[in-house]
Amino acid sequence: RGSLMRWVAVLVLLPACVCLGASLVGDLLYQREFTFTGAEALAGWTVRGSGNVSLLAGGGVRVCLGSSSGSSLLTLSLESSIWQPYPSTFVITALVAAHGVSTPQHNWNGIKAPFFEYRLSDNVTIYDQAPGGPYYGTFTARNLTLKYEFDDASDAPVPALMTPTVSLGLELVSGCADFLRMEITTRSVPSGWDYFDGVDNRLRGAMIPMNLNAQGFRDFGSQDGGWNANVVRWQITNKTLETRDVSRWWPLLQDMLTQFDRLASYISAAGIKVLVDLHVVPGGCDAVTRVCEIAFDSTLQDGFVDLWRRVAEHYKGVHDPIWAFDLLNEPHFMGDYSDPRTPTTTWFALSERAARAVYAVDPSRPIVISFDNWGSPDSPPSTPVSLPVVLYTIHMYAPICLTHQWVYPEYDQDVVYPGPAWCANNVTIDKAWLRAYLQPAIDFANLHRIQIVVGEFSCVRWAAQNSSYRYIRDCIEIFEDEDWHWIYHAFREWAGWSVEYFESKENIPDNNTIRKRLLLDYYAHNGATPTVTFSLLLLVSVIALALLYN
Repeated sequence: RGSLMRWVAVLVLLPACVCLGASLVGDLLYQREFTFTGAEALAGWTVRGSGNVSLLAGGGVRVCLGSSSGSSLLTLSLESSIWQPYPSTFVITALVAAHGVSTPQHNWNGIKAPFFEYRLSDNVTIYDQAPGGPYYGTFTARNLTLKYEFDDASDAPVPALMTPTVSLGLELVSGCADFLRMEITTRSVPSGWDYFDGVDNRLRGAMIPMNLNAQGFRDFGSQDGGWNANVVRWQITNKTLETRDVSRWWPLLQDMLTQFDRLASYISAAGIKVLVDLHVVPGGCDAVTRVCEIAFDSTLQDGFVDLWRRVAEHYKGVHDPIWAFDLLNEPHFMGDYSDPRTPTTTWFALSERAARAVYAVDPSRPIVISFDNWGSPDSPPSTPVSLPVVLYTIHMYAPICLTHQWVYPEYDQDVVYPGPAWCANNVTIDKAWLRAYLQPAIDFANLHRIQIVVGEFSCVRWAAQNSSYRYIRDCIEIFEDEDWHWIYHAFREWAGWSVEYFESKENIPDNNTIRKRLLLDYYAHNGATPTVTFSLLLLVSVIALALLYN
């Protein structure tokens, strides 16, 4: 019954939410890299439980449990300066890797990182940990994050009753977990980012065409029973921008932006934020090698930087509905296609110049930079741009003979998902394969604490045996697991990607496809307060435990 009362206390959990920033920025309150040796490695930490705790040669602490009947925790007592004065917000982040951690019985068991505990009164103890669990299995280093807010002393710890603690470890599972770093920061992100503060603020939406009208935004957003999407990627596809006459770029783009701005009130009313996407390459790309001409011409490069400076000036201070700038769609400065010329810059060098030009004008504007090689997950920069407003984006269409079957003449075979794909050495393509393909982006995001936006992903609607639905579903599940923002391709653009057409090559409208219902199920989470949902789940668990004990 003591354990029952412990879980009753969990009802007052305050679930964390994922911030829109590129990294956890703000004042550093505590940091431990676990790179010391001997007793100094765990100075200030208390080892609790029955497991084995050891130091890793390359830095880090490994916690292991031989059976799933106990727990092993490293516990740190927190100073009051972390949550005072009020109001205050702090973020606890742990860099964790797992090795064969068994499946926990409950979602609050497994890897505990970070696990926060304090007393609110004589009768109420608060327990909370990183959302999205339980965490178990085997995975490479990833950040697990918990955010906490205290409005005033009424909801803050009472040190006289118990010193608040943060713990890292394992509970009621077997296996090992490596804890490589933990830090606590204040949460301080640029103004204009916290559009959805206090709610589930993941961005979930779709690509839209340049000419989507006001009714389209009403249908797609939260207004009048719409789809409840909260973001669109507005693709600027006007090929006149491919001219090599740099002087024409801004007048052409300014005209496009001015026309789009006329829809601003409709977009805002629909509860939608806009990611402005430069979908054509200024200066164009080589017809044979498909490499962007801008990679070789310093005049085009300077013009590109200046173009984004002008866009930043155009939208300075305008955060509703304009959210962020996607600097260039699917840049190709490297990769599959040979070119006899030598580039005079790299995509990441050029994008950093453009990002810094935008930041100098409007330091509150989020900036989205694509991975190279068409936004491939395996082509990240070696290091991210050191600006607090930068996010990175990838596209997901792998393997292309599955997602684009019968779209182009070279993809003239049915490919079933899950199943073997002829363009991927006939290996079985399934959710595990998709995750492995995305792993470089996952590792990059976790290593550098960078937020990822999946700017495009899809599978053509007529993929064999309804494979499109299963592929899209598995992709979204991975994106959700990684706390990534995601943008489906596309809403009311080309019919082949549309979820409002039947799953056949004939353009048969269908307003209730399984693919549409899948998107609507996830869009329903946009703007939903996770505290209510999570507390209801915990209430059900507590009632079940009460029945069990009685």
